[in-house]
Amino acid sequence: SNQVYSTDDTGAVYDPRNYTGRNKLPEVLCAAVAPDGSWVATGCSDKMVRMYMTGKQTKRAIRYIGHNDEVTHIQVTHDGEVLATGSTDGTARLWYIAQSIAAPRQKILNMK
Repeated sequence: SNQVYSTDDTGAVYDPRNYTGRNKLPEVLCAAVAPDGSWVATGCSDKMVRMYMTGKQTKRAIRYIGHNDEVTHIQVTHDGEVLATGSTDGTARLWYIAQSIAAPRQKILNMK
């Protein structure tokens, strides 16, 4: 079934048929899905990357903090082990999620 995940800290999940979108939430600017469908990652207007586990009871997002401006690009490698994000702050980040989804090691690439 389809679901709408909130980008706030409540972990709220909405039925898209009833979702009004009235809350002022960070805008999702880009998204990527794990090759196996186990998670969805979003890049948001509030400088954060959020990962939602699709098969878990909890829908609260895992937040990746590091960019200094909007996250406008996101891509996952074909094996699902690295998440690449790009921001209007002029940096790209590689998040090595294979070792730890909750606290991935990251590499910062300055594109300026």
